Amino acid sequence: MVGFVAFAPAARMPSTAPVQAMARTRAQSTGARRGKTADPGVHKALPRPIKHRATTTVPAQAEQQQYWLMKSEGAGEGKFSIDDLAACPEARTPWDGVRNYAARNFMKAMKCGDLAFFYHSNCKVPGIAGVVRVVKESYPDPTQFDKGSKYYDAKSSSDEPRWFLVDVQLVQKFARLLSLEELKGHRDRLPNMMLFTHSRLSVQRVHSTEWEVIINLSADT
Repeated sequence: MVGFVAFAPAARMPSTAPVQAMARTRAQSTGARRGKTADPGVHKALPRPIKHRATTTVPAQAEQQQYWLMKSEGAGEGKFSIDDLAACPEARTPWDGVRNYAARNFMKAMKCGDLAFFYHSNCKVPGIAGVVRVVKESYPDPTQFDKGSKYYDAKSSSDEPRWFLVDVQLVQKFARLLSLEELKGHRDRLPNMMLFTHSRLSVQRVHSTEWEVIINLSADT
């Protein structure tokens, strides 16, 4: 089993609680990232989804934790694995290179403190490798303006950018990869998961009940 290395949390990031504990209430293409491999890392144990009650002062929707799944190439020339993320300063990186409107819109909907599964795609064994947290909300993806980048978009301008990204930070690398094959074995518990219904989309929503099922699976060794 892989050992864990702790990372210092980024400024203004909410604390986390053990996987088995209840925690805080708030806080398509895949972009090829550059980086070098490193020992696997863990920031802190991640929270479970929790239920919220509406109040007279704060709408229930505003209090809800959002969950996502974000795909990154786990192998090949343009790969950016969870270990590459662990090697970044503060285990943090911008999630650039997304060029699908549905995926872009999901990133524009992300809020600081949202959690996402880090998914290895386009590799021998695709699957969920761990969890990241959104630490900076959407802003224009600079690669769309870079003529030297494969993500350059001549139709985009600084006045009217077409593509956006968020910054994410590593929260936890799972002790083992939850393979796509294993996840499909639990489709009876994940019948509407976008990973199965919109498999080509590189950024996807995850329902809180789906999140809990997968967190429970990650705890099984």
